[in-house]
Amino acid sequence: MRVDSCQIVVVCRSYKTKPVPGCKFIRCELRINLNCGIGQSAKGDEYLEYTQGSSIVNLKLMNTLAETFHINNNINLYLLDAIAEEHLKDQSASKGRNVGEQFAHIHNVRLMWLQVADPELMKGLEKIEKEKGITRSLLKKSLDASSRAIESLLDKSPVKVKGFKPHATAFLGYLVAHEGHHRGQILLCLKQSGHMVDKKTQFGIWEWGSRQ
Repeated sequence: MRVDSCQIVVVCRSYKTKPVPGCKFIRCELRINLNCGIGQSAKGDEYLEYTQGSSIVNLKLMNTLAETFHINNNINLYLLDAIAEEHLKDQSASKGRNVGEQFAHIHNVRLMWLQVADPELMKGLEKIEKEKGITRSLLKKSLDASSRAIESLLDKSPVKVKGFKPHATAFLGYLVAHEGHHRGQILLCLKQSGHMVDKKTQFGIWEWGSRQ
């Protein structure tokens, strides 16, 4: 392994490591750029090469962190689409944020982290102020824009996110946990207000494979 100022180059041959079950590892010439986290071969193609039977297969590498957050945001939008405009003002019995304010909070927290981690990604993004009124169209537009910015952040910083410890994977976990918590709060507000979403939506928010 050679460590440069911005890259790690790994070259290995004829090892018994098995990166894919049932496949014999024959060669890996992988360059990792710490700024983007994408593996590249000496020829510039993104791949890990291994054998499966008698065939040689190129396994493309991708940033699954950004993809996972994209799915998480699609679930937010899926839930939002199932809520009538007039029900955005629903509150739980213990008061606190109403449904619309919960969604706005999700967006605003994303902006808080973007400001810390990469202010350039804040371009065009605005905090949602409840005093100005919260509509479903505003929420959808804002959540979509802030999600794309977070996805860009995870693409640019898949190893370490500035201002967050310990690493980018934990940062993703933090965001998904935070937004999942508020989805639960939203459902509680709706249920206690007598406006619970239908069963299809209740189950649909857990169908991550269908929200890509």
